[in-house]
Amino acid sequence: MNVMELNSFSFTIIDCDILSIKNYLEKQNNRYSITYENMNIEKIYFENMYLQQLNGVARGIFYNPEPASNLTVVLGDGYGSWGSLCNKISSNLLINNIQIQINDENSDVLRNCIILYDGKMQKHIREVQGHMGDFNRMEFIQAGTPLWFENIDYYKKRKIMDRLNKNILIEYARKIGIDLTDNNLFKSNQKNLYVELGKRI
Repeated sequence: MNVMELNSFSFTIIDCDILSIKNYLEKQNNRYSITYENMNIEKIYFENMYLQQLNGVARGIFYNPEPASNLTVVLGDGYGSWGSLCNKISSNLLINNIQIQINDENSDVLRNCIILYDGKMQKHIREVQGHMGDFNRMEFIQAGTPLWFENIDYYKKRKIMDRLNKNILIEYARKIGIDLTDNNLFKSNQKNLYVELGKRI
């Protein structure tokens, strides 16, 4: 399966190896239940996590995709505070992360965005977002200096939905190193970190 088949998809690329993240989370007073092993990411994600939250427990996976094993990707369920957790990790380990949310016209959520968080500065330093605002009107906002992979000509288009859509975000992700059209995106040949929030060890 690849992201082209999905109406909605969110992920984070965090600039850190999984073992360092595991060591950090293990020091957080048992706030997280952690499993560190090889696992079937696609099965876990689509059966237990995709757009859902079960029994009040938020779930997420940190893993190195087979096609881009040098990158650490984070997938979370539809309601977990995964962006906030990644920002907290980034602040404590002094690293960056990029969060991308993709929704097409068939999604219940009309929001596409890309956000760069700087862990040293402890704040978002770049944000581009198209979303449904007040009075059911689409809004487009951007703040910070454009990133090297952005095409700012897109943001000049008359139709707001065309300024940051699914195809543009897939293009950006590919430039960063993540091909969202690759059927092997949810596969990994390394140990992965499965985390549950709201469930103590």
